[in-house]
Amino acid sequence: MKVWIDGSAFENPRQLGIWRVFYEIMSRTSREVDYTLWLRSKPMQPLPEGVRVYRDPGRSEIPRHHLFARLQRRLALRRDPAELARADLYHPTGLTLPINRGTKCIATIHDMIAESHFPIGIRELQEAIPIKQTTLERAKLLVCVSQTTASELSRFYPELKHKTRVIHHGAEHLLPTDSIPPTSASTAKNALFIGQRTGYKNFPCLLDAMQSAHWPSDAQLNVVGPRFSSAEELLIRSLNLTNRIRNLGHLSTEQLRNEYRTSRCLVFPSFQEGFGLPCLESQSLGCPLVCSDIAVFHEVAGEAALFFDPRLGEQLAEQVKRVGDPAVRKQLIENGRENVHRFSWDKTATQILEVYHQATSAT
Repeated sequence: MKVWIDGSAFENPRQLGIWRVFYEIMSRTSREVDYTLWLRSKPMQPLPEGVRVYRDPGRSEIPRHHLFARLQRRLALRRDPAELARADLYHPTGLTLPINRGTKCIATIHDMIAESHFPIGIRELQEAIPIKQTTLERAKLLVCVSQTTASELSRFYPELKHKTRVIHHGAEHLLPTDSIPPTSASTAKNALFIGQRTGYKNFPCLLDAMQSAHWPSDAQLNVVGPRFSSAEELLIRSLNLTNRIRNLGHLSTEQLRNEYRTSRCLVFPSFQEGFGLPCLESQSLGCPLVCSDIAVFHEVAGEAALFFDPRLGEQLAEQVKRVGDPAVRKQLIENGRENVHRFSWDKTATQILEVYHQATSAT
C-alpha cells in the first residue's frame, strides 16, 4: 500500500504533539506501508526511518529577484506531484488535501477547538475552518484522537458520524531504559507547564494561581515551550512573578524527561484539548498530574489526576499544594502508571492500518 503523508507537522516546531503521533505511527508501520513524506521545506523534527521523502521544490522559499524560479513555483502550487497520482491514499498531518479530487484521502481530527472556542481561539485556527470543512467532506474516513473530539465533531457536523473512527495516542515514547524512581515530595518543588500559551491554553489562570495564598511558597514554575513574548514578560513583571518563573525554552527528549521526573507536578490548565499528550507523558514518568476538569482529561487521565475548574486559579493553587502531601503524591504516581497501560503506540499503529485498508477499499 502506497501512502503519501503531508509533512507540515515535521516542518513546524509548534506542532510537536502532531509530529509525535505521525512519527510513532510511521515508525511502526513502514514495513507494511510504502510511505512518502511530502516536505515543503527543511524538516525541524526527526524523520522516521525507512520512509521516502519527496522534497517539493515548488513550495520552497525563493528570493524575490529569482523571477523564473518564482514563476515555476507558482505553477507547481497549482498541481500535485505526478507521483501522488500513483498513491493509494493521502493522509495529511494537517488539513490540506491534494488538488486532484480523485485522490483517496483520510484526515486526522486533532481537536475541535476552533469551532468550540471561537471567541478565545487562535486566529489561524479560526481562518482554517473553511479548509477544514472541505477536508471533512472529501475524506473517506476521519480519525479522531479521542472520544471527546469525536463527540464534538458530531455536534458540529452530525452528518459525518458514519465515517468517524476513534484512535487514541500511545504513552510510552518518553520511557527511559533505566528504572530510576520519581523524585520524592520533599525534593520535587517546582511545578511544570508544557506547550503553547495562547488562547484556550489558559496560561493566565496559572499566573493567577501563583498569586494565591494557597500556592506553595517554595514552588516555582518551569515553563517549556516558546520564549515569552514582550507582552507576557510585561504581565509577569507586573504580577511580581519574574523571580518565580523560569522559561526553559524547547528541550531535548532527555531534558524533557528529566523535567517530568524532577517536578512537583505537571499543570495543564487548558479550557479544551483534543487529547492532551502531556497527561500520559507525565503519568508514564511518575510526575503527578494537575489538570482542568474537562471531559477529554477525564477520558485520557482517568481518575489518576487532581482536577480543578479552569476558571479558578485559587482552585488550581489548592491542588498544586495537595501534591506536596507524600501520601497524595504516591497515590497519584501509582494510579498514573496504571492508567497509561491503557494506551500503546503499537495499538495506535494497528488501528491506523485498519483505517488505511478500509479507506482504500471504499468506493
